[in-house]
Amino acid sequence: MEKNKLEKILSLPIAIIIAGAMLSLAWMYNTRIKIPDSLQKVSVGSEKTQIQKTELEEKVLPTRVELPITWGNIGVRLVESGTIDGEKFKALYESREQFTEEYEKLLLGDSKEKLKINEENAGYLLNLFWALGLSNNNPILSDKTSVL
Repeated sequence: MEKNKLEKILSLPIAIIIAGAMLSLAWMYNTRIKIPDSLQKVSVGSEKTQIQKTELEEKVLPTRVELPITWGNIGVRLVESGTIDGEKFKALYESREQFTEEYEKLLLGDSKEKLKINEENAGYLLNLFWALGLSNNNPILSDKTSVL
């Protein structure tokens, strides 16, 4: 007997909650949320890689970053030390038709400009930075007994 009484008492509130949920879902579906103008899509990148990003995405994940360092002749020193095989490295990027004057200057020259990372040169710079890390004979990196 008490089970029927409880069902009668709870049936109306439960029905109201279910109806409210259904109405709110229908309202959300029909009134599509509008994107503010500040978050509208903007076009960034070169002609090759036209990417659509919002202004907020551009602030959080910039497409261009200028580092406060110069590369100097580190590329030449990496080639001289044998860390990078200059000919193979250059041939790899030439085969992709991606070996620019900037790349040659970083690998075989002396660059006095601050390093600028963008979507087009990020992979190339990653490979140069990787080689730089490999050539670093720091005991922190090579001594397995040291604890960070």
